[in-house]
Amino acid sequence: MNARQVRLLTLAALPLVSAGWTASALAEGPQFTYFDAGYQWIDTNNAVRMDSGQHEGMKLNASLGLTEFGSAGLHVFTEYFNGDYVGSADGCGDRDSESWVAGLGGHYRVTPTTHLVVNVGYVDVDADVVTDSILCTKTGVSDEGYEVEGLIRSNLSEQIELEVGYRYTDLDDSDIDNRDAIIGLAYLFNEQLTLRVRGVVFDDDTGVELGVRYNFASLLGRDYLF
Repeated sequence: MNARQVRLLTLAALPLVSAGWTASALAEGPQFTYFDAGYQWIDTNNAVRMDSGQHEGMKLNASLGLTEFGSAGLHVFTEYFNGDYVGSADGCGDRDSESWVAGLGGHYRVTPTTHLVVNVGYVDVDADVVTDSILCTKTGVSDEGYEVEGLIRSNLSEQIELEVGYRYTDLDDSDIDNRDAIIGLAYLFNEQLTLRVRGVVFDDDTGVELGVRYNFASLLGRDYLF
């Protein structure tokens, strides 16, 4: 983790820690049973990066709370991206970019409004690469690996949720990895509907994801199955 990421996460985490204790009467904690859909612009997607361009396309996220025991709980999650890699300096046009992640997560309630979250997932990526920059010949490549993500999620009020975290991704065949610092902000219109934005920073690369989330906890009567 470089100095820029450390400063960013430190500044973002301060209101999470303090507000988690002072706002407990204002809002319930973050929810873990949801589905959201949105759009993503990002330089590096699941450790895949090509020169000077970025990944743009649809992003879907889902999570299902499995069980809770005391202050701790378990959930499963998945993420899916389908879009294009655009703006490459080789002049060969856009190319396909697709990835999905699925895994198991754990969360621990530090205060009524603040949770520590750890996610571990399997990563699968498919992308077109240029094999001949003169003829612009493209071929599809696939790789798989894993990611580990740590987050602090906190409801600062009845309408605002803030998250900060760090994610490490490693791909097997390509022998490449990536580290992301994460900052997210969500606005809760009601118990079900949430508008969210999430940004990532890694060295000189950046990314942003905009989406709408539907929370199912109020329909189920609880945020977990068992």
